[in-house]
Amino acid sequence: MRAPFGNQQSFERTYAKSERLVGKVESKERAHHRFYRMLVINQPFRQLFKVPYSGYNDSFIFQNHGLSSYSSTLNSHTHHVLANLGFSSRNIRRIDMFGSTRITQHLLGLKYVYYIGAHEHLLMTQKNVAGLGFMTSSRMQHLKFIKDQPFRNQNRLVQAEMGNSEQYFERPTIVKTSQQTFRDFYQYQVELRARTTGPHYLYLPKVRLHGVKFYINGRKLSSLYSGLGTEMIPVGNLQRNQATTITVKSTKKLPDPASHVDGINAAKFDRAANTLNRHQLKLQDNNQLDWHGGHFRGKARATNQKRILLMSMPYDKGWQVKVDGRNRPVKKVASGLVGVELPVGTHRLAFNYHIRGLLTGAIFSLVGLLLLIGTVVLKRTGD
Repeated sequence: MRAPFGNQQSFERTYAKSERLVGKVESKERAHHRFYRMLVINQPFRQLFKVPYSGYNDSFIFQNHGLSSYSSTLNSHTHHVLANLGFSSRNIRRIDMFGSTRITQHLLGLKYVYYIGAHEHLLMTQKNVAGLGFMTSSRMQHLKFIKDQPFRNQNRLVQAEMGNSEQYFERPTIVKTSQQTFRDFYQYQVELRARTTGPHYLYLPKVRLHGVKFYINGRKLSSLYSGLGTEMIPVGNLQRNQATTITVKSTKKLPDPASHVDGINAAKFDRAANTLNRHQLKLQDNNQLDWHGGHFRGKARATNQKRILLMSMPYDKGWQVKVDGRNRPVKKVASGLVGVELPVGTHRLAFNYHIRGLLTGAIFSLVGLLLLIGTVVLKRTGD
């Protein structure tokens, strides 16, 4: 291995500064007993490393509520849900922070995008995002995501949340397309006209974006989007009838970009988000999540139209919930998230996570220890 060593003093200084900046935002939310997630793009910290650094587990390092993870034990439901909603993923062990849309920002409570630079910092606040959970229609428990179709999955997600058949995406009109092959790269160009006002995105399925460059109206997007996975690429917040040109340069052949671009009807979705936000889970003590994420309490109000509490955390059989002091089954909803069906009315909820097999493992360990002690005692007695 020839991995280069970094500078310890530079690491300490950069870490301390980054922790202070991220901590200010986190403490603000804790003071108001709110739960939100944050995407942190920490350029000085990334530049400390002499090899490519993706920052998958930075949220653990800086103790903020994030999304990305790189672990051999990554929950399969986490990967399934986020990858099929358009977040970057190279394989089943990793989920990157890039690839959010206005819809997934709402679902996951992704309120902040924090760019930390060498000298300047930019904190962007997203509007209309939910907290840790909110009430949805009963259709949520039957929702299944389809691989490599994030636009369709997100549209069906909002429909299931609201219990309607509205179309929240509108594909733009493709005015012109072209493809050119050069000696060492392919170039694709799409001229489009938006059919709705709202954020537009490009998603190229089954393609690792390493070595792929994106240009919107001639302006190059950050190289952060040219990672090792594939994710939603932001085209821009377009006005209805606005013309835009997407240019993609790649060292490998790609699917036709013109077939993989779509836009969110912002006004229609914001109306849905405003409705859903009125039915959020109200946490009793947000700080408890920071100390022990497996045990927390809150209140939620169910109506005839909204009976399923959708939690933005991965389904696992270890989760248990009590509603008004009584055990209630935890359901897998939205193709891999935690859900609880509630009777009409306002309820107190207590969530607890128990590691499966912990008690059995402890019993076997205890039996093994007793047998070991017994063997030692018998041996000494025999001697």
